[in-house]
Amino acid sequence: IILLNYNNANDTLECVKSIEDYYERECTIIVVDNKSTDNSKEKLLENEHRYKLILNDVNEGFAQGNNVG
Repeated sequence: IILLNYNNANDTLECVKSIEDYYERECTIIVVDNKSTDNSKEKLLENEHRYKLILNDVNEGFAQGNNVG
């Protein structure tokens, strides 16, 4: 499952929690931060043990962010 984050780590982390609560079998969650300009990077790094985190160097939009994931 690929989740794209841009300046909204709280909602992204809530989505991760929902996925974890919903899926009984193990799945891989990939969070791609699309070069956020707020404190998203720090919040996502704090929870990195729950998912694979990719930090984009540039924000190339929604589609390209998902392609990176």
